[in-house]
Amino acid sequence: MKNILIPTDFSETADKALQYAIKLALKFEAKLHILNTYEMPHSGTTMLVSIEDLLEKESLKGLEKLETKLKSENPKLDFKTIAKAGSVADVVNKYTTTNEIDLVLMGTTGASGFSGQLFGSNTANLIRNVKTPLVVIPHEAEQCDPCKIAISTDFKFGVDDDIYNSIRQIALAYGSKINFINVTDKYKEEELAAIEKDFGCDVDFVYGHNIEEGIREYLDDKKVDMIVFVAEKHGIFHSIFKPSISKTMAKELKIPMMILAQ
Repeated sequence: MKNILIPTDFSETADKALQYAIKLALKFEAKLHILNTYEMPHSGTTMLVSIEDLLEKESLKGLEKLETKLKSENPKLDFKTIAKAGSVADVVNKYTTTNEIDLVLMGTTGASGFSGQLFGSNTANLIRNVKTPLVVIPHEAEQCDPCKIAISTDFKFGVDDDIYNSIRQIALAYGSKINFINVTDKYKEEELAAIEKDFGCDVDFVYGHNIEEGIREYLDDKKVDMIVFVAEKHGIFHSIFKPSISKTMAKELKIPMMILAQ
């Protein structure tokens, strides 16, 4: 892992996510790319140039202040700051493809409900669109190492598939324990051994009709440090971000979440 990107809006939530990103960057001796985006307002053309200049100056001013602080507090950190015009999702997607970014991190506030409430519209858009592995850091997440990692699986990908490369790198760096979990209401007890054999490792089965509730209960019981999902189109992960999601799970999500794009 050589390049890590973190968007920031200079908020307290973004700063907490930045601290998490710094720890990862130092662990991997990776370069940290710190991005601030600014969007032009929808208006007439007469004042757009002056407004864009003002927004760019404010962005650069915030990044310069942050850069001075980071150089003082983290002299060993290799980082760069970037100011770009455009939406967060659009800028991040373009930047990741042109700068060989291995991982994106982003902070989010812990309110209630998914899809724009828990994550905010910027983070929700990234979750739906970014192709690079993404780690979402809730505001209330503790700054602890990812020593215990849970990966939600529906068995469409094997244990050794490339899609898990990024989380394998993190697990190796921290000596983490990985548990695969599956929330199910269809597998019978006598089928589990065969399923695990085909999959390639043991799986923690959680029985229930509601995937979100099953995951929440598992996280509560096992004290996991990071939860990982594969973002398949029309799959289980995307169902978790419908507006109808259980608010209970949303409120209790207080650990980093990694989303791996298919």
